[in-house]
This record gives sequence, C-alpha cells and structure tokens, in this order.
Amino acid sequence: MTYAVFFENLPAATAPAQEVRITDVLDPDLDLSTFEMGDIAFGNQLVTDLVGTQGGYVRVPLTNGDIVPDNANLVVDIEVRLDFGSRTLHTLFRTIDPLTNNPPTAPLAGFLPPNVDRDGRGEGRISFSVQPRANPAHLTSYANQAAITFDGEQTIVTNTWINALDLTPPTSQISPRHGLGDQPIELNWAGQDDGSGVKDFTILVSENGAPYEVWLEQTTQTSAVFNGSPGNFYLFYVFARDNVGNVQRTAADPRADVNRDGCVDDTDLARVLSSFGSFCTGCPEDVTGDGVVDDTDLAIVLVSFGSGC
Repeated sequence: MTYAVFFENLPAATAPAQEVRITDVLDPDLDLSTFEMGDIAFGNQLVTDLVGTQGGYVRVPLTNGDIVPDNANLVVDIEVRLDFGSRTLHTLFRTIDPLTNNPPTAPLAGFLPPNVDRDGRGEGRISFSVQPRANPAHLTSYANQAAITFDGEQTIVTNTWINALDLTPPTSQISPRHGLGDQPIELNWAGQDDGSGVKDFTILVSENGAPYEVWLEQTTQTSAVFNGSPGNFYLFYVFARDNVGNVQRTAADPRADVNRDGCVDDTDLARVLSSFGSFCTGCPEDVTGDGVVDDTDLAIVLVSFGSGC
C-alpha cells in the first residue's frame, strides 16, 4: 500500500517556512520490514535519493524556482527515520545556510513560501509504501494519520485515511438460466460483494449445448434482451468482477454447475444421476442441452467436479 502526506504553507502565512516536521504512526497490522520510502517533493523540487530505503539524509540546494527574498545559496536538509519500536516515521525538513550549517537568520529565508499563487511552490509531500502482515483477513482495515508542525508552531493533524483489504470475489445470479430462441429472452442479473462492490458483469451464452461464448463483456447493465434463432436452445451464465479486480469463481465448464451455486459438487452429480436416461427440454441436468440426460452430461460434471468450490 502506498501513502502520501501532503503539506502546505497557507497563503495567509507571513513568511516562508524554515522547518517542517512530520510524524506518522503506522498501523500495527502493517509489516514494517516491507517499508520503503517513495519520492519527496517541495516547491518545484522532486527528491528521489531515498526511494526504496527505510530512511536517511539528503541535502537539497534551493533552485531558482524556489528562491524568495533572502534565500540565495540556501539548502534544505531532509532527514527520514523509521522508529521500529514506536512504529513512527519521522521526517524533518530544515532550511540551512551552508556557510554556517545553521538555520538562516533572515526573517524571510525559508524553503517553503506562502502558497499565494496556488502554483505548488508553497506545497510539499512525502510518500512511502508498506505492506500488510502475512495472511490478513478479508476486510482488514488500516488507518493512517500524520501530524505536521511548521516552525515549532501548533501541530496540524491530518484527516485519517483508511484502507481495507477486499480479498474475496463477488457472487452473481442470472434469470432465466435457459430459454428457447423462438422469442426474445429477457434476462436479469444481479451481484453481491461485501468489499469494494460489484464493478461489472460478463454474460456467457451456450447455443444448443455448445461451449459457452461471451455475449456481454464487463457490462454495468443488469438486464438485457437476448435474441436467439428459432428452434435453438440457450443456456446463460454470469460472473461478476469487483472494484479491485476480484473475479467471481466459476466452474471449469459453467454448464456443469447444475444448481448454479458456483460449485460443481455432489449435489450437481446427484441431480444428473437421478435424471440419467430421461428426456427433457431446458432442464439443467441436460448439461449439453440435446434433450436427453446421458453419459455426455455425466462426463462434463465429472470432469468439472470440485471447480469453483
């Protein structure tokens, strides 16, 4: 997971900021051994020296684009330190006069001017990434909040950002599951996801027991009319995708999931066996849709047994 902490010297400020301190206590369910710094920015400067590290020090000269009155020849010292004991990330920006190696004494000397023009010169950020501990549970949440202090003034606490892990795929259903092409077939489908929510659906159709083909791919619709060919028999199947990319588990051959619960198991096998040898039109036990429940239907279920479970 990647985080960024943004800060700004407000337009109403009367002077550039000389020093900015950021502290960020990392969530206890995050694995600090995976922590890595990202880039750091302020004004028109992009600092990449510490990318991929767990902290360090870098001195950055102020460029012409950073210069405000009294800033000539100044530098910014950036120190990043991760305290594993307190799980706290400490970041310090300090304006330094390299001739004295101390903060400048001029009142208008600083690295971050008031953001009067809203052009980014008075803004900055740090970024980092850190991963969850091993084997997190579905919907585990991770909270993050930082504290920012300008020049020793009152500390500003950021809003709390919460990430939650969506680890399970959505489910979906379609109705009707089959129909004849003698007239338009009105299909309706729906999905459920307890995490990020359902993003879209893919609808498959099988004609006269042939392998399923995609009819509608990654659609946000929840209904449509299918126009088949007179005398042909059609089976329909739907699977959903959620907003973080989890895709509904499906059987190796959707036709083998006789009861359409997403799992080819004993129940599906029992239904085919109990109907074996019978003639039917549109019954789900007739997996191939050829009008008779026979050894081909049984073979498809056996080959797919356990899929999606």
